[in-house]
Amino acid sequence: RGQNLQVSQIGHSIYTELYKSNFYKLVRPTDLTNYGTISKYEYLGNPNKLQTINKGDILFSAEGTIGKFYVFTDVNDRTITNIHGIIIFREDGGNEVDSLFLGLFLGYLRKVGTLDYLSVGGQGGSLAQKYWKHIRIPNFRQPKKELLVSLYHRPADYNATKLNLLEFDSEDSRVTMESGIAQLDYQLHKIKETLVSALWNIAQDDEVEINFNF
Repeated sequence: RGQNLQVSQIGHSIYTELYKSNFYKLVRPTDLTNYGTISKYEYLGNPNKLQTINKGDILFSAEGTIGKFYVFTDVNDRTITNIHGIIIFREDGGNEVDSLFLGLFLGYLRKVGTLDYLSVGGQGGSLAQKYWKHIRIPNFRQPKKELLVSLYHRPADYNATKLNLLEFDSEDSRVTMESGIAQLDYQLHKIKETLVSALWNIAQDDEVEINFNF
């Protein structure tokens, strides 16, 4: 389970949707989409050392919207979730492709309705850990896993020499075509953050600096 964020457990916290470098990045299971992406982030300020998510871990929604997931392929900040999310930890030295494949397969089980049969209770149900033994995960060969995973996770970097007014449009189209779902989602979030920051600087009559180093 994720961190219990109740005041009785961790004391008082500050919540905001604005990025704060010294805050925890909070991803709730309700913020997960049907496509293995995150719809929004929230930031939580708390002086305690909270349970964080590591690279390769999977956040799985086991209550309400059962089966939504996100695989953290690149965690460079203090990311947490709440007690309603299940974190599937990747073992030290574990294979990234296996983590991604497991996340995608759980998402597939949600799409075809399998998880609905395993869940119990009302209001969307709950998939308790004791029912996980009924989930059968296919043992595909590694090349097949890599092929499936590449649709979701396929990094594509910008050519820095083409980030100018004349060539940006074609370069951006190339990266969009080559990127996986996870990378496209990440780019959208970073572009939004860049625009919000630029608009704030304009409103404050400050210098505006924009780069695409993401």
